[in-house]
Amino acid sequence: MTLRTLPLPPALPRPRLAGRGLAAERRSAAPFVFALSFALILAVVLALVWPMLGRRYVYDEVSFAQMGQAIAETGVPYANVGFMINHKGQIDQQYEYGLWHPPLYLYTLGLTFKLFGVSETNARLLGVATMMLTALFLLLAVRQALRSHPNRDGFALWAVLLYVFNPLTLQSALLLDIDGTVLTVMLMLLVWLYLALCDAGWWGRLVLGVVFALALWAKMTTPFFFLGAVVVYRTLQGKLDKGIAEALTIGGVGAALFLPSWWLTCFVTGMPFEMPFEVLGREFEDAAGYGIRSLRTFEAIAWAAQPALRWMGPFLVLVLAGATVVRGVDHLRVFAAALAGLASRVQARLRPAAFRRRPAPALAMTAKNVPADGIRGGQGVDLFIALAWACLIVYLVKTAGEFPKYHIAAMPPLAGAVALFSARVFRRFQPLEVLLHPLTVAVLVGYFFFEVRAEYINVWSFDFLPPLLYAPTLLILPALAAGVIVARRVGPQLVLLPALASLGWTLPVIYDQSRSPTSTNYFYGISGGAEIGALAATMLQPDEFYVAWKDVAYYLPNKNYVDQDSLWHLLNVDKGRFTGEWFGRPIRVIIIFGRDPFLREQFYAEFAPLYEVREVIGDFALLTRKPGL
Repeated sequence: MTLRTLPLPPALPRPRLAGRGLAAERRSAAPFVFALSFALILAVVLALVWPMLGRRYVYDEVSFAQMGQAIAETGVPYANVGFMINHKGQIDQQYEYGLWHPPLYLYTLGLTFKLFGVSETNARLLGVATMMLTALFLLLAVRQALRSHPNRDGFALWAVLLYVFNPLTLQSALLLDIDGTVLTVMLMLLVWLYLALCDAGWWGRLVLGVVFALALWAKMTTPFFFLGAVVVYRTLQGKLDKGIAEALTIGGVGAALFLPSWWLTCFVTGMPFEMPFEVLGREFEDAAGYGIRSLRTFEAIAWAAQPALRWMGPFLVLVLAGATVVRGVDHLRVFAAALAGLASRVQARLRPAAFRRRPAPALAMTAKNVPADGIRGGQGVDLFIALAWACLIVYLVKTAGEFPKYHIAAMPPLAGAVALFSARVFRRFQPLEVLLHPLTVAVLVGYFFFEVRAEYINVWSFDFLPPLLYAPTLLILPALAAGVIVARRVGPQLVLLPALASLGWTLPVIYDQSRSPTSTNYFYGISGGAEIGALAATMLQPDEFYVAWKDVAYYLPNKNYVDQDSLWHLLNVDKGRFTGEWFGRPIRVIIIFGRDPFLREQFYAEFAPLYEVREVIGDFALLTRKPGL
């Protein structure tokens, strides 16, 4: 007789199956919490920027708005730009194409105007939407870099927090411009796809080439920094040949797709194919000329760096520098180990055969010394670090309207690098740390809210360092000491506390900027434009020509204006004289933006024989032709 195992009654669940069910429920709940956390972060961001969406255009925003409206009406970025100096240095053309770069952003803006109407709010909401899309790709890129890390979702959200809660990020998103909108989207899409497909072979490179072509439709300069970062990333892995092959393939496929598609677009629409390349050539000339010459001393380099430091905040840049040093030490150790191994093998070969001993175990660095991808932060951080430094260094001397708009390309990889570096040093959180650090943030927020806010963000000197660094350091020291006592570790505190200081500083700054009635990016605090425009509207005839700052002229019924920058070009580059006419068109009214005292006095001296100052409001002055002249 054989014994049989009786089955359990059908009504009684098997414990093993029940356990699996509970585990499945826990796994299914995690993605929901993750997605909800990401959505809440974006909701808070939208609430912060909402009061700033309807602000008047300032400076170069006008040119983008004009071209976006032209595309919405005619399908082509060709508009009245008010005798704006063009890419060839000409100042006698009233209508121009807006092809300063390939027009991906312009057509996106034009589609937005076509679908939802022409308004400042719709234009700025487009920038906010692309910033959120950049945050999504940053989230996915960090998760991919930490694909073996048990807490990759938390560190991915940490990267998003550091990126979106930053004054440079939010103000760049509000601008009508390429760099803080479609460009950052394409850069982080490239980074995410590269980390996901870098080992997929040729088909992965082809996919990246297609995306690179789209990135060139946004801008023909910054995407190439990504290719350089790929070469650096592979070189640090000891795979220089593979890095060069990947960069050449991705860049080659991208260029091979971009050039014919751009030519075909120009052939169909009649747009000038060569214009973006001519603009690019002038930019290279400026970079090779003024850019390099202006960085001959340490003082000049420090002065050039301070706008980005002010807007990004020095905290994250310090962590980026620390991560760079640590990874540099890692790679030096690997290099030293390789040299030691090579020396050992050479020495063994040179010994007589009778004295040769069995080779020692491999001298390569172990995972304990050099972190492998995944569990302790991974080498994916090298790609983020290389891309962040490339954007910061290349655009070191570039600003527009006193605002470091080009540096925004460095913010997503910088935030990703800080998050990945945090994943390396934080293996697990101590319970008391969870209580300690929110208290630290609260203290820092209180200090920045009552003592700093946005007061120093546009101070063109190093006076911003004491309130932003010295006092917060004194506040952080007790938290650092407590963290060391509680967790018995220093490194994680040195990474986390500066990042928390960045968040503590950002919230009061954005609060302050959201309440400001004036611009909080281009020409920070500019005032008087609306009032001087209202006065000019009562004086101008419908068809007469006048000189004006373009963001005043944009809101006037009369669009026959000469851009003030063209007048500056006539006086300082062409070395001409202003005779009261603009290529045969008499000028009776002049509106100048005179914040720069040197520029104001130069214009006053030039206008004095023929014009008199009628009104000065804020940063603007209105002059009219003297009676009888």
